[in-house]
Amino acid sequence: MEGDRAVSRIERMTRVAARVGSHHYDRHFRADAQHVIVQIADASGKRHTVGTGWDVLRGSKLTSPERAAVRAAVEAVALLHHRFGRNGFDDAGHAVTLVLRSADADARGPFAEDGTISAGSGNPLVGPGMGGAGDSILPLDVAIHELVHVVQFAQLRNSSDQLHPALAEGFADALSMLLTRDWSIGEGYFHRPGTIARETIRQVGPSADGVDKRGEDIVVDYRTVAQGGVEEHAAGAVISRTFYEIQRRIGWARAEDLIWSIINDPAAWKHGGSWQQIAVSIVGNAQKLWPGDAAAQAAVGAAMSITHIDEAADA
Repeated sequence: MEGDRAVSRIERMTRVAARVGSHHYDRHFRADAQHVIVQIADASGKRHTVGTGWDVLRGSKLTSPERAAVRAAVEAVALLHHRFGRNGFDDAGHAVTLVLRSADADARGPFAEDGTISAGSGNPLVGPGMGGAGDSILPLDVAIHELVHVVQFAQLRNSSDQLHPALAEGFADALSMLLTRDWSIGEGYFHRPGTIARETIRQVGPSADGVDKRGEDIVVDYRTVAQGGVEEHAAGAVISRTFYEIQRRIGWARAEDLIWSIINDPAAWKHGGSWQQIAVSIVGNAQKLWPGDAAAQAAVGAAMSITHIDEAADA
């Protein structure tokens, strides 16, 4: 399937990235690496451009954890490019900027702004000697999550609308989980070489290694979210759990096609998005993608009923 071919290509490109300093490189990787601009923030917060992802990975100006963060950003860009044909973060060929050593990111973890992903100087969740990967700055799944936010912001660039926080977080988690084939996000922050991570940020289904992990509390029932008072990342799990249920029924590639069509559906994000608009968009885009395939549409409907997000359509 197309999704599996894209993942296989990224795995091959990742191996290329590990030896990017040599003359053996993949032209696709080099092109994608040039769609990432790397900057370093100084103590005053001023940003200094180091070069493209390709330049940085061939050089030696960064630490090993920083180079790993750059590779993760490049791989995230490559996944959207090769899986969905995305040309730059805005589909107009523009490169995403990765800011390293951000004091704000040290305080709050990686975050996205218009055209930019910011990461800190170290692991925002687990420091050295605290039982985790103290040097992990930006794991791949987190890089994809933040890149999805950059894409979302780009789509509202000419609007005064603000993204619905829970929906934005839910779709960023869900697409990252789909593309990495892992229903857990952030375990890279807790992984130590030679061990299996037992903790994560959020988990909505089986992790790729088959281990149930301790993570943040989440809510996967839309009815609870509709009552109000649920933190945005926790509430977003309604979306990622819905797509877990969709993937179980129609497969990885179709689930990816559906979520990408919703992310790019203007009607779903009018005025920043609403639960009702998203519920309607899930059904409508399934019908557009697979017209006449009653089984696929029924499967999507059954998945939506598990999290009760189908009830939002009538709210």
